[in-house]
Amino acid sequence: MSGSIAAMVDDFNEMFERQDAAEARLTRAERENPLAYGLVMAALSWEQVDRRGWHAPLALCTQARNLMTAWRIAAGLVDNEEKVASALDWAVRVPAVLERDDRGRYRPLFGAFTLVGSEQWSDRHRQAVASGALTALEFVERGDDELHGSPADLDAAEASYRLAVASDDPDAVALASLRLAELAERLDQPAQASRQYGEVVARRHPIASPAAIFWLARRAARDGDHPAARSLARQVVSSETALVPNAWDLLGGLAWLDDDRDSAVAAMRRAVDTAGQSHAPYTRRFAAMLAEQGDASGAADAYRTLLDLHGLRGKDAGQYVQLMAAAGRVDEAVAILEEYAAADGPSAGDVLLALASAHGAREDAEMVRQVLARIRAHWSASAPELSVPADVMEASLAAAEGDDERAADLFRSLTDTDNAKRRELARPMLLAFGERFAAAQKVCLIPGVRPLLEYLSEAAPPSVAAWAASSLAHLATVEGRPDDAEAGVRLAARYLSPEEVTILRARLLRRVGSDRNALAYLVDACVTATPPTLSALLPAFTEFALRGAFPDARQRARLRVAVDQALSEGDGLRERLAAAMAPVELHACVDRARAVELWDIASGSDAPDIAALAWFKLGLMQQMSAPITAAHALEQAMLLGNAEIARDAATELAWLAERLGDDTVLARASERLLELADGDDLAHAALQLGRINQCDHADDAEDAYHAAIAEPGADPETIGAALARLGALYALHGNRRMARRTWRRGQRHGDPRVAQAFAVERKAIGRVTRLRNR
Repeated sequence: MSGSIAAMVDDFNEMFERQDAAEARLTRAERENPLAYGLVMAALSWEQVDRRGWHAPLALCTQARNLMTAWRIAAGLVDNEEKVASALDWAVRVPAVLERDDRGRYRPLFGAFTLVGSEQWSDRHRQAVASGALTALEFVERGDDELHGSPADLDAAEASYRLAVASDDPDAVALASLRLAELAERLDQPAQASRQYGEVVARRHPIASPAAIFWLARRAARDGDHPAARSLARQVVSSETALVPNAWDLLGGLAWLDDDRDSAVAAMRRAVDTAGQSHAPYTRRFAAMLAEQGDASGAADAYRTLLDLHGLRGKDAGQYVQLMAAAGRVDEAVAILEEYAAADGPSAGDVLLALASAHGAREDAEMVRQVLARIRAHWSASAPELSVPADVMEASLAAAEGDDERAADLFRSLTDTDNAKRRELARPMLLAFGERFAAAQKVCLIPGVRPLLEYLSEAAPPSVAAWAASSLAHLATVEGRPDDAEAGVRLAARYLSPEEVTILRARLLRRVGSDRNALAYLVDACVTATPPTLSALLPAFTEFALRGAFPDARQRARLRVAVDQALSEGDGLRERLAAAMAPVELHACVDRARAVELWDIASGSDAPDIAALAWFKLGLMQQMSAPITAAHALEQAMLLGNAEIARDAATELAWLAERLGDDTVLARASERLLELADGDDLAHAALQLGRINQCDHADDAEDAYHAAIAEPGADPETIGAALARLGALYALHGNRRMARRTWRRGQRHGDPRVAQAFAVERKAIGRVTRLRNR
């Protein structure tokens, strides 16, 4: 047994000893100090209807009086303030049976695993239920027991709550009214629930009314009435109930939905701060907001506080590592996790898993192996929650290092196990592992991963299952197992279209070095294909050509006949088919002129994605031979295309316009880039726009230069040139003071690369003479 585990055992033993002493003290108090005993029982009674709520002495006295009267114990002492204060002091004295906050409120004290005195209270309550001598607050408790029993007895619960409502105890009346409202909601009676919640709000009870207000706030939020929801949630925030963190959470969520990110983050921070030791769910949402805003470091710091919790969730430490990696602080994460792992607390296994993943993020395979060995030796290693992710991690490492036998054994132990718990835990991890593999869009030829591929081909979503089955076919082909390869193709056919299966078979022929047969197979398929199928098959020829496999003259002729026949039919797929064949002509048939003809046909498509791509390709191909025509084509692509095509077209158009000396076109391209681009592309476009507007549109030029300088992703050369041009702009228009200040900024810039680029551009500009009125 490790030292830390022994210390934990000692701590638990000490907790049990303290609770035993407190229980014995409370038992004696029933005879020796009945007032103190009654107040403690009152606190335990309140605990049943207001979990972990703090209560003022007055509330305890009211219930203590009711209990003592029901138990036929003299309750007159409850009216003596001095004796009540003395009894409460007795209750918090070591070994304590109650705890007191800094505002003089009380609640039952947790011992080892239960509240001190909870068994005594349960015995008392059972006797009261049997005799029917229940206080009004106990009727609320009995209703709760009936409502949450197995099976629930809703009629009995309602009857108990109504008995409490009929009492003269204002606390019990308010709490029972709240329960009746909750019961109406459970019975799908929204109108009655809303009315009863409103009645509870009107009672202004310090515990029940904020709960009703919060229900109304959540309903307003669900109905889309955010102003009303915010107003109600702020009322809860000003209360002193345990719902305050929930209300801040709601306010944060509303602000996030309203795109007020700063207010959302501030509200979630308040939710975390007011939740105390129960901050975990709010901290996770707070961290998610920070991460969404791009503050990975702040999100990681928030997750860091979760590592101190005994109730650390298995994935919290792993999420902490991911955020620290995103923030570039992996080394710091390793050091922190080592400290927690050394403490060997209840979550040490999860911390070790996170530590292994942190070393994985550093691509330190040796340290990953060492930490995995520590996990295997840990006292909790046999728990599936720890062993399953460790096996997945080790299998991945073994596959990457070529230890196929070990990788296969580990993957098989996860996919073929009879242990239902291991299968349940392994499934999401294996699916995620497969999704990462499949995202690369490359077949997997690692022998050790074969058990995983077999599992994914049956259990994964269609896209991943198709990739896994295709990989099995490729792997079997490489290993000389043709029957298994065919089985893989048939398995893939469950998820792929017929043309995709045709392409898969052609790729398998290529995999064994039979390029000619692969191309012949594709051509045969194209000859008999319908136009839609033909459009889907043609990209395979481009794929093969880019990898060095070209159709021969006969194959090209047959393919062109098939395509020309489909084009001549003139149906709605003509332009799409031309767009699919154009790259084949360019790359596989090496016929540039025919590719241009096909792109020209495709440019007439009514589909913007096809037309924009066609115009863009025409512009690229004609830049040198027909620059004016190319500029027109690129401008069309810039205006028609989606953001990616439009940005690329605008970039090419700006370069071409600069070469042609056409400032008008260059300005249009640069303005479009300011809308679409980022990083240095945006900064360079702004620099170009500033140069164009230097003389006639000084304000526009100044804005453009500032945009280039301020762009976070701008290259130092662009920033330096923009500083030189901005200074020249000021000098040109007579503001020598600003010109000197800007040029000094460029000369003395903290980045020597910016200063160097500034010097080069400043020298190229030369002497600047003030622009006279023209």
